Amino acid sequence: MALSAHKLYGPKGVGALYLRRRNPRVTIDPLLHGGGHERGNRSGTLNVPGIVGLGKAIELVPEFIKDYQEKILPIRKYIESEIVKNNIGNILAQEVNRIPNTINVQLNQLKAETVIKKLQHRIGISTGSACSSADPQPSHVLLAMGLTKEQSHHSIRISLGLMNTMEDAKEFLRILGEIK
Repeated sequence: MALSAHKLYGPKGVGALYLRRRNPRVTIDPLLHGGGHERGNRSGTLNVPGIVGLGKAIELVPEFIKDYQEKILPIRKYIESEIVKNNIGNILAQEVNRIPNTINVQLNQLKAETVIKKLQHRIGISTGSACSSADPQPSHVLLAMGLTKEQSHHSIRISLGLMNTMEDAKEFLRILGEIK
């Protein structure tokens, strides 16, 4: 299991990796050699302030998770309903249990690249693929979900955060509706 602190509003550049020791044992090859820290799995000086920040972020999760979900879920539901209602696209994996801050949309008319280029300096949005390369590859996750390569090129991922508001959602939808 891999954890990134920034996903919990902790410091960027620090995370944790849990490796199972048995049934079955998970092993990794170190990226950096020398020193032999962490049973030979890593070397180098630990980022103590970052580690402490990750620990504090994890400690705070139970205190804010319910309020976070109660704030984010209505915004996500609003965005999803407006996207469907205005025939902009279909919501992928809408009927499954999922985290409240993420929306994946298969756009009806627009290519994901077009939307990304129009919104990249205003809204955090991605395709989940190497969208800046000359030959973007489709998301392996979308392909595993059964989408074709073409369908995956029409899909965007929208991630909401603690600071987002319903007004932000309305502005996003307004801009999205203007893209041709």
